[in-house]
Amino acid sequence: MTKEKKNMAKEVRADVKAAPTDSKKEKHKKSRILEILRFVVVGVLCTLIDAVIFYVLMRFAFPKLAEQGGEDGWGGYVAWAIATTISFFLSCIVNYLLSRTWVYQNVDRKVNTKTPKAFWIYVGLAAIGWLLGVAIQELGVWICNRSWPDMNLSTNFVKVSWKELWNGNGAAFWAFVVIFVIKTICTMVYNYLTRKKIIFKAPKEPATYGIPNGEMVVTIHSEDKEKPAS
Repeated sequence: MTKEKKNMAKEVRADVKAAPTDSKKEKHKKSRILEILRFVVVGVLCTLIDAVIFYVLMRFAFPKLAEQGGEDGWGGYVAWAIATTISFFLSCIVNYLLSRTWVYQNVDRKVNTKTPKAFWIYVGLAAIGWLLGVAIQELGVWICNRSWPDMNLSTNFVKVSWKELWNGNGAAFWAFVVIFVIKTICTMVYNYLTRKKIIFKAPKEPATYGIPNGEMVVTIHSEDKEKPAS
């Protein structure tokens, strides 16, 4: 190879951006795993917040309302609806703040997640996830009561006595716990995917083009494509 060609080859290598290496791919994979772990931690925390607020409201704020209409009367449904709405909205606010500041750290700079629009989209997606969870929960209760009529499974765990959790009468409670765990896993998968794809969008990966002999790989970033020719 002549001296002139060697100089040209050096200039080409200097101008070409290196393609993502295996180490970068591993780093990206590790970042995604850590993001999912952070999401799970926040999800569990907000689920506990939701459950505690709901329990406190049903136990101390709305017991008289829940008794209206007798056993399984209209008062119980109204109290459940109010307590569920309050606990859901408060836990949703905590979830949104933690998601924006801690969970999703690899977000496209062009995406503004601090706007009211982003928040209400977040709440809307969470509401759909909540409805999905309710549907799974009710289906699980229906299957258990259909398969084991003597269990008399109820979604109102406030009525369960702590002394009954460790004997035969506590079977209904533990069956509900299993249903609750399945519901939580399904809704968490839905929440992570929808929030990642719709609100906290990751930066687009650069397009990579390589010469077959593997001597040179050119990486074209989306920003470079948008620059007008001078």
